[in-house]
Amino acid sequence: MRNSLLIDIIEANRGGERKGIYAVESRNSTVQEAYLRQALADGSPALFEICASMLDSHGQSGRMLPDDFIANVKQIAVKTSFPRDRLFFGVNDLSPSLWQDESIESALKKTSAFISDLVSLGINKLGIHAGIPLKGDPADQLLSQEVITAREAALYQAAECAAAALPDEEKPLYVIDVNPGQGMTEDQTNMIHKEDVENAVDRFTKTVAAAGLPEMKKRLLAARIFLGAGNSIFDHQAVQRDYSQAVSSLEKDEWIRFTR
Repeated sequence: MRNSLLIDIIEANRGGERKGIYAVESRNSTVQEAYLRQALADGSPALFEICASMLDSHGQSGRMLPDDFIANVKQIAVKTSFPRDRLFFGVNDLSPSLWQDESIESALKKTSAFISDLVSLGINKLGIHAGIPLKGDPADQLLSQEVITAREAALYQAAECAAAALPDEEKPLYVIDVNPGQGMTEDQTNMIHKEDVENAVDRFTKTVAAAGLPEMKKRLLAARIFLGAGNSIFDHQAVQRDYSQAVSSLEKDEWIRFTR
């Protein structure tokens, strides 16, 4: 599947435009149909996302098979006459912590195989991270950035290896998480600031370089905001203001679309 419509968004942002699409992460068929009808009316692509923890590549845990996720959306696309070439799929939270009871080596191996399978199925957008400690990691310590970088680099290598035979416009695009660097503010609202975005982009750049895949930086599609579980208070105006400052300070080849 060609990703040219999504790549056009990246290129437009690098050229100074503020352009993007909204995405839906829902298994509800009514929600999915409403999204497709709205995207059809807007003339925009449609990006359907799902959390990796809701998928099972072998169907052995009662969770959804990745190809069933794709097939269900395609069926609704046919019903709504939505163009196939404007339909895209993404999987978030691809992490070795999906196999947290496994050894570090086993968890990384299974995550790599899962990512490879998703790329082979035509998943367009991947959200990969490895910051959660695994069985065998020190229980009372956060992972060092060096360990996180090494693990994420290995997962990126798995994705790119699976996509090696694809033309450039069909290779997967990537999303990174942006976490609040300063935690909660005095009024208990999580805030995203310019430096949080810059740090996330910088970490991605270093990770793909460590993987020997610096060209992946050109396929960084978006930054995903993470406010933390249970946080329902969110100052959109403050975040948008800091986004504008962050984006304007990035070099053109670091320009990305922020999805909320």
